[in-house]
Amino acid sequence: MGYVVDGLLDSLLADGKTVVAVTSA
Repeated sequence: MGYVVDGLLDSLLADGKTVVAVTSA
């Protein structure tokens, strides 16, 4: 079950970084 949570967290972090990159661009 841990790997599922890690995957979700990774996805959220990736989305957050994308949003930050787009808004700061």
